[in-house]
Amino acid sequence: MVIGGLAITAALIAASLLFGPRYSVSASLAAGLALIACVGALDDALDLGYGPKFIAQLVAAALAIGHGQMALTDLGSVDALLPVSVESIAVPLTLLALVGFMNAMNFLDGVDGLSAGAATIMLGYLALAAAEAGTLGALALAGVTIAALAAFLLFNFPLPGRAQARVFLGDSGSLTLGLIIAWVAIDVSQAPTRTIAPVVIAWILAVPVTEVVAITLRRLFTGRHPFRADRTHLHHILLRAGFSRTAVTYLILTWVATLGAIGWWSAATGVSEIALLYTLGVATSPHALMVLFPNRAIRLAGRIRTRVRGLWTPRRRRVNAAQPPPKPGSRR
Repeated sequence: MVIGGLAITAALIAASLLFGPRYSVSASLAAGLALIACVGALDDALDLGYGPKFIAQLVAAALAIGHGQMALTDLGSVDALLPVSVESIAVPLTLLALVGFMNAMNFLDGVDGLSAGAATIMLGYLALAAAEAGTLGALALAGVTIAALAAFLLFNFPLPGRAQARVFLGDSGSLTLGLIIAWVAIDVSQAPTRTIAPVVIAWILAVPVTEVVAITLRRLFTGRHPFRADRTHLHHILLRAGFSRTAVTYLILTWVATLGAIGWWSAATGVSEIALLYTLGVATSPHALMVLFPNRAIRLAGRIRTRVRGLWTPRRRRVNAAQPPPKPGSRR
């Protein structure tokens, strides 16, 4: 059943009605979430194509910017690296961030438990940042979404003994999660009382952002439409290299959690924001290169998988496998 997005959106709106005004989401965000969930559900059922989905994303992002008073106006010390003032491009930059991250979460959705699991990890980091900054609305939104995802993952995550997931996110779920995460990230990063720099938020969101940027660039360079689906996402590459679907989910989720932890720990230990930005570029380059050159990445990942499996195989089994079978009539 592809009802994940509708269920998560319904849970958020219901929780918002129960909370007080300090914790409830804005009406514009609720309208944007409902729009994205409905259009995504229609696409899951009727295959609307990228046109209607893209228009719905723009409208939802415009609601967030125009009526929710949400905008990226401060990138911390990274502002000094830009040729123009961030405030002068706040609206298009925020629009790009919201729409881009909705598509980023959609690109990440391709293996059971991957998109929802990654969303849970990222929202966990963002909820901690919101709690430290005292942004109660972002904290409530992240907390309710995590609770909804926990219930969803009971039926979607590749648990031992489960042959197949029972419920799926679909476009409605992945796009909805993208809007929620981007909204929370912007709210936390722009808070006057924030305790972590915006570049740390970039570390938390690095995997889906790297995915969507690298895939879009490769499609443009190869003459393909950026919204035309293909099978060269990171999870596709790992699957074609021979990794199981469960292994792919666990590998990518581990990478999401690791990057977030590195960014948070580095900021806590006093690493400068500029150094964090350059280090993030280095840390995400293997992922980007795998997506930019998928065929080479498949061969390399396949060789790595074979060598790792060889290390894990018991030595006695490897020796026995290497020896020729006994000749007929021998006592061996």
